[in-house]
Amino acid sequence: MEFLQQNWYWAALAAASGSWLLVDLARGRGGGGQLSPVEATMLINREDAVVIDVRDQGEYAQGHIPNARHIPAGDLERRSGELDKWKSHPLILCCATGTRSTSAATQLRKAGFEKVLQPARRHDGMAEGRPACQPQEEMSMPAAIRMYATATCPYCIRAEQLLRSKGVTQIDKIRTDLDPAQRGRMIEETGRRTVPQIFIGGYHVGGCDDLMALNRAGKLEPMLRGEPA
Repeated sequence: MEFLQQNWYWAALAAASGSWLLVDLARGRGGGGQLSPVEATMLINREDAVVIDVRDQGEYAQGHIPNARHIPAGDLERRSGELDKWKSHPLILCCATGTRSTSAATQLRKAGFEKVLQPARRHDGMAEGRPACQPQEEMSMPAAIRMYATATCPYCIRAEQLLRSKGVTQIDKIRTDLDPAQRGRMIEETGRRTVPQIFIGGYHVGGCDDLMALNRAGKLEPMLRGEPA
């Protein structure tokens, strides 16, 4: 429902598209399909598709699809384990031109991800100079939140409470207590050994104290809106 509210123009197109689209999707597109915004919306709402933005941090910060997971193409091999829990879900990859998402799609298929798709170039707004993953300017652009955490860590709980108090409804929590391999990835990615380790829009904020300091400085809410750090 949240995705529909933030992407009403996609939803309107989906409602008007007719039954032919349902038939087309039901047949399946295999691993190399390209999607229109209508089809992408239907996959998100009906099959819990996950949007993966493979652009660089600077591009992502300038504008992105709400709730898209941000994994730069250059980090995909190292961080592909973060996507294992969505291996049975459709993955929609996007970038500014299609080049990086195409390469990333090939890489993920080799890793065993079967449902990897990309926005069709005729639908991505490139004719108007808009990047494939950049929403219209008038849309809200909440930043994706990713947090390495454990179930009992009081600092993890405190950090999550602060984020929730700011209106954050979706946090991609990576449980290092359930998967020891994720702790290794956290250390490699952040250089730190304690939880939580928090990312906002792909930017590494740090731990709970760092998050609290951002809030006291008045910088947390702009970051949560997707503004550059």
